[in-house]
Amino acid sequence: ATFAGTLTASQILSYGGIPTTTTAAASSSSGPGYLEFKAANATRLLLGAPVFGMADDHCVVAALSIAATPPWMYDIFTQRGATGTPIVCELNINVANKPDATWRDDAGTLLQLTGPTPLTVGQTYVIAARKIGNTQTLWVNGVQVASSNTAFGTTTITNAAIGGDSQTGGGNYFNGNIYDIIPIKGTVSDADLAVNGKFSAQLAGITL
Repeated sequence: ATFAGTLTASQILSYGGIPTTTTAAASSSSGPGYLEFKAANATRLLLGAPVFGMADDHCVVAALSIAATPPWMYDIFTQRGATGTPIVCELNINVANKPDATWRDDAGTLLQLTGPTPLTVGQTYVIAARKIGNTQTLWVNGVQVASSNTAFGTTTITNAAIGGDSQTGGGNYFNGNIYDIIPIKGTVSDADLAVNGKFSAQLAGITL
């Protein structure tokens, strides 16, 4: 969030600030600092450019809750090419309410990692996808739930977004709350991934 002017101490606490006398946040579990996406509005938050490419080691950590069972697929974080075909580390909730992480290069090599357990509507989760070299993994609440060793070639992506708008025939909107997204270009160790996951969880009002 970007603020103009001066925040009072009470305003800082209302956004989850930690008072000096305790280690516990003074705000409610899900304060006002989150992005709410509604399917009827088909909204998304466009980023200026992709954060990383397929050739880079990378990771995306997201804290979120979904508002309803999706009729198609929910886009949480997207990096795609102009044609919509090449994809680098897209996070979704699929039609079975399970988290997906997707990569696809220009030649059509496709990997979609899927978590084994459906997410509960209204419950908050931390989902992470990571690629180091040719190893891709998907994590839910700090636990690795899927992995692969897939080699990708050239992948031309041109845009990135948080949430998702409704696409003809795809319905790739997001319906729910996104509390935090951390996209990282670089090699993220298990220990660093755990730290980022705990940070995202704290912002979302849950504990990992």
